[in-house]
Amino acid sequence: MAAGLPIITTDRGEIPEIVSESNAIVIPFPGDLTSNLAKAILSLYHDKEGREYMGSVSRVLSKKYSKEIYAKNFFDALASI
Repeated sequence: MAAGLPIITTDRGEIPEIVSESNAIVIPFPGDLTSNLAKAILSLYHDKEGREYMGSVSRVLSKKYSKEIYAKNFFDALASI
């Protein structure tokens, strides 16, 4: 996200919780991962305007996950123990 690029991910793990439809294509898993990944890549490849928009949203959203914010949240959690 910090690189200002759109994201392609699966709906497993924590990533779907921090991205939005505005900056990511979330692929269902299990499923035909290879085919769905190819479709997502081609979709972005053929949509320059959409790609650029998703990238700009990614860059903005990445500010919520800076190392300073991460460190503050980490130390706040430790202090609450």
